[in-house]
Amino acid sequence: MRQHRAAAALRCRQLAAGGPALVRAVRWQPVPVVAAGVVLLLWWRDESVDRGSGSLWLLRAVALALAAAVPFALDDLSRRTVAAAPTPLAARTLAALGLAVVPAAAVWVSACAWVAAHGPRPVPVASLTLEAAGVTAAAVAAGLALVRWRAVDEPGALTAPVVVALGLVLPRLPDWAALVTEPGPGWTTAHLRWAVLLVLAVAAGGVAVLDPGRSRARLPRLPWRAWASSSP
Repeated sequence: MRQHRAAAALRCRQLAAGGPALVRAVRWQPVPVVAAGVVLLLWWRDESVDRGSGSLWLLRAVALALAAAVPFALDDLSRRTVAAAPTPLAARTLAALGLAVVPAAAVWVSACAWVAAHGPRPVPVASLTLEAAGVTAAAVAAGLALVRWRAVDEPGALTAPVVVALGLVLPRLPDWAALVTEPGPGWTTAHLRWAVLLVLAVAAGGVAVLDPGRSRARLPRLPWRAWASSSP
């Protein structure tokens, strides 16, 4: 237990010491750009929110824009240079994503609060947050898969168009696979699908950030391997 605590404290110190370099290396700028776009979108669609006709789709547009911006935090041309760093791959990836996820979450909360305050009817914030988390996790998982298995150093430029395309495809899915619906009979079923998508995306992202060298090092040494290494 003490060893795990010491290792965790050492990793925290390593990340804190590399914080300034991390800020310079991570491409976090798309999130502030999207935040400015969200402000303009909310100002432009103010009347539709007051009438209660566009609150759901407005927040879904915000979620889609943030989901397209977050994977840019995975862009890192120095990834192969720091691959041998003592800080685990998962910790480095989470630190980079945190620079985009935290401000993106702040933008989302602000947008939800603004729409809820200006709309004449209650907004299902919890359900829409599940949708936002699901599409963001899927975008991040796709970016991590490109980094891990396709050696792509800048996955953000590839995942962003896919996220935008999803925004056009999701409302047209058949009823048995519908994810984007209006409040009604299929609302709960659609959000159960979103929950499954979120779990699968988080699991896929977790697999993608496993350190391949560390996983091989922990494999048990089979008896026939020991015999082969000892034989002349």
